[in-house]
Amino acid sequence: MKGTAGKILLIMTVISSIFLCLLLVLLLKRGSGNGEAVSKLKEFQEQYDKHSTDSKTIAPTIYQDFSRLDSVEELYDTSRHTQVYERIEALKQGGEYTPDSPLVVYNPYGTNANSLYVYFTTQTPVQTSYRISVQEDGISTFSAKCFSQEAYTTEHEYLLLGLCTEQSNRVSLVLEDEAGNSSVRTFYVTAGSRFGTGKEKLDVTRGSSTQMPSEGLFVHFGNVTGGREAVQLYDNDGILRGEIPLLSGSAKRLLFYDSKMYYSISDTQLAALNVFGRAERVYTLEGYTIGEDYCIDEANQKLLVLASGKEDGKSVSVNDRVLTVDLVSGEVKEVLDMGTVLREYKEICKKNEDGVLDWLGLNSVQLLDEKSVLLGAREPSAVFKIKDIYGIPMLDYIIGENAFFEGTGYENYVLNKAEEFAAFVGANTATCVREDTMPSGVYSLYLYDNHIAGSTSRPEFDYTGVASDLGSTLKKGTASYFCRYLVNETTGTWELTETVPLDYSGYRGSAQLTREGHLITDTAGRFAYSEFDEERNLIRKYTAAGSEYLARVFKYDFKGFYFAGDRAGSLAKEE
Repeated sequence: MKGTAGKILLIMTVISSIFLCLLLVLLLKRGSGNGEAVSKLKEFQEQYDKHSTDSKTIAPTIYQDFSRLDSVEELYDTSRHTQVYERIEALKQGGEYTPDSPLVVYNPYGTNANSLYVYFTTQTPVQTSYRISVQEDGISTFSAKCFSQEAYTTEHEYLLLGLCTEQSNRVSLVLEDEAGNSSVRTFYVTAGSRFGTGKEKLDVTRGSSTQMPSEGLFVHFGNVTGGREAVQLYDNDGILRGEIPLLSGSAKRLLFYDSKMYYSISDTQLAALNVFGRAERVYTLEGYTIGEDYCIDEANQKLLVLASGKEDGKSVSVNDRVLTVDLVSGEVKEVLDMGTVLREYKEICKKNEDGVLDWLGLNSVQLLDEKSVLLGAREPSAVFKIKDIYGIPMLDYIIGENAFFEGTGYENYVLNKAEEFAAFVGANTATCVREDTMPSGVYSLYLYDNHIAGSTSRPEFDYTGVASDLGSTLKKGTASYFCRYLVNETTGTWELTETVPLDYSGYRGSAQLTREGHLITDTAGRFAYSEFDEERNLIRKYTAAGSEYLARVFKYDFKGFYFAGDRAGSLAKEE
């Protein structure tokens, strides 16, 4: 009789667990932006935790003084970061940390304002995931699976993203062994205030697409306020999940190589951080100002950085140089001066009203092969291929409208159009993609076409025959476009393969194709960005806020870094 009762109880427990799991999945699919759904989600999370074979609430000591600074200049001080690292190591060696009593440090290095460092060991190998939720309606639960070199391990050391600022966050660590048995440890932590001026929650508009947004976090670049500058990380529901503070200026993108994340932290410095937020290296570009973009050459272990040159602290040329930064030695070298390559074109250009010769406006750099780069330029609305970048750089060809180069001596370098179409005008974030199925010398090029007439360096240029419907200022215009082209170096041609009309932004802006084939676009002047599905139906549109513009928005899945998964081919295609 007792055996029968036990079996019945076991069956009821299993059925109850399955029921709760189904409800949890249903609520997630329905969208967590709804306040009532979020409240029910938290309720069922707690009930599910109670039915877990091993679930409890713990109260670990949470260290919150590691990242306190006397001045902002100390933020990326590598000697301070070394001291923090040594303090963490001393704590690790001086204690026994288990799932019931983990080592927890809030934002240990000060470089991610919504994060927790967590360390503990387990007796048997498990993989770790986590959930973060708050009581406020309208804020969805954030969940992720932690990255480690081995999927199942007994030593666990992670940086958890996703805390909501000025809120009591419920953090649940979920440990699962190879047999599928799981346990949950829950604790609470109150996060500090926002570092920058980004909104805690963006306005989100759902589109006609039935697809969900792609995996990852939207990362905001260039929302410069002249005060506390930061890179913001937002989830698919428009909730702020991380802030990466900067010393000054704006970062242009995140780059990943050799288990480190690279980005600019000021107008003259770039940093290499490990997964826990420790700055392992800071590179300073003496005599230069970092320009609008940079990329990484993994084969040669170098950064390629767009820059402006300086003499006596003043810019002598604007956005027309390419530097290399050796990731091992730290050596900074100027490898390209476009004023030399395009000498005759530069001579016809005029200084702007500030007396500065901003004649080219380089805003994107892409490594095309081991010796060649593509450079996107705002002023002539063109993309230049430069070959032998590490030797004697030479112009190979120009992608753009021939009219911009008539009478300059560079007409013969412009590729021919395979068929007639309107060229891009004032483009940003030019990105090259080589598919395995493409023959040699053929690649795809896509960009954000601002579609704006006017050039400060060539004010006399007539745009009448270039394209119609062109705008005139940052916000005065009809439409910008996402454009994708097929470039054939063998035939010397380029052709338009896709164009998508977008909300207008005369300057800045970005375009990105994700691994899933989704399109991410940023309308800089309107502080809005969108994600479209493969058919270019709108999935969601997000509206932020700021003083001037939101220069770029890229989406990163952070797999192989913060989150579990393979990094190869999983991050933004431009990387």
